Amino acid sequence: MTDPGAPQYVGLGRRALAFLLDNLVWLLGVVILLGFVPVDDAGEISEGAAAAILFVVATLWFNYFAFAEWRWGQTIGKNATGIEVTSEDGGRISFGQASIRNLLRLVDVLVIGPVMIAGSERRQRLGDRAAKTVVLRRRPLSPPAAVAAASAPASLAQPAGQPAGSTAPPAPEPAAAATAGQPSFAWVTWSPTDVFIGVVAAAVISTLAALVLVAPWDSDISTTEGQLVAQLALWGTLIGVALGAATSGKFRDIQGAWRKLGFRGLTWRQARLAGLAWLGYLAAAAIAAGLLDALFGYRPDQEELSETLDVDLTPVVVVALYASTCVIAPLTEETFFRGFLFGGLRRRWPFWAAAGVSGLIFGVVHAGTGVAAIPFLAALGIVFAYLYERTGSIWPSIIAHTLNNLLAITVQVTT
Repeated sequence: MTDPGAPQYVGLGRRALAFLLDNLVWLLGVVILLGFVPVDDAGEISEGAAAAILFVVATLWFNYFAFAEWRWGQTIGKNATGIEVTSEDGGRISFGQASIRNLLRLVDVLVIGPVMIAGSERRQRLGDRAAKTVVLRRRPLSPPAAVAAASAPASLAQPAGQPAGSTAPPAPEPAAAATAGQPSFAWVTWSPTDVFIGVVAAAVISTLAALVLVAPWDSDISTTEGQLVAQLALWGTLIGVALGAATSGKFRDIQGAWRKLGFRGLTWRQARLAGLAWLGYLAAAAIAAGLLDALFGYRPDQEELSETLDVDLTPVVVVALYASTCVIAPLTEETFFRGFLFGGLRRRWPFWAAAGVSGLIFGVVHAGTGVAAIPFLAALGIVFAYLYERTGSIWPSIIAHTLNNLLAITVQVTT
């Protein structure tokens, strides 16, 4: 019988899956980076630019693994597959250990690594042997207070002041679940796996809805009416998937579901923080755009709104655009991308991993406004995630999202 307290060393299959997940994220990042690379008249990248890209990507790739394993014991892929890196004695690894094991990854990735993992009692590859590290199954986390209380006997779980016979305690508030002023996201009841399933489901359902509702009378969804119906289908799908996750697919206790998705009280201080964070993003984006222009002569402009929608901006259309872009879009998109997507990842992942992945997906989804805008929108998504992380409420990110859309649509409508 296996000792439940013994270390559970991880074999090749799970480690390979984690490595694949990590490098899929990097592959997407490289594709986005290539969009900013200057090309010559023949559409080819110069040797100097290619060398610079290779150096930057290799440096970032190495430091991503080394820093993440040193700081958190796991990368995004390792977190998703439930494994972590520790010292042989079970302690946290140093940056030196992380650097050694990842430098030797270049050797291990060929043949020697899989062979050593398969033949080693502690499933160590060459990098692990040199750095004195092991890869273990992640230790199970303690259940959130709300889950533990709900599974306890009624006599023990009954909070003071709650009516007799009521066994379901209220969802924990950020203030109650916070550590050092930061919310722990203990109120989230769905996992990172649920998040990825939900993202795929939202993409499939919204696409099918557009085909069923629009394609019969607008085959390529090119008319204003067709695009409007498709957009409404997308917004409805985002809300439906988020509420489905927050209610475990039962769509009951909708009020409680909204609170799980971050709809809590808003204070003036939080609203002010939202405005300051958005202004900080604008300043950083302006500096980044200026550097791209100065260094490479590249200006990442988004498509004009009238060209994207292929519609004349009449007064009625402008009012409709302001209502949809500045009211409906921030509410629905923040519910899904921050409340559901970031919240689900943040339940298990470190902030930067959860914010980075959710921000990248947010940027890719908005690629229709111009591929060049993806990195900027991904960074904006991280700002929105920071606001949710800092306040425990989704309202500040909705405010910042509204301000950004308000500025963008005003600039495009008036120029």
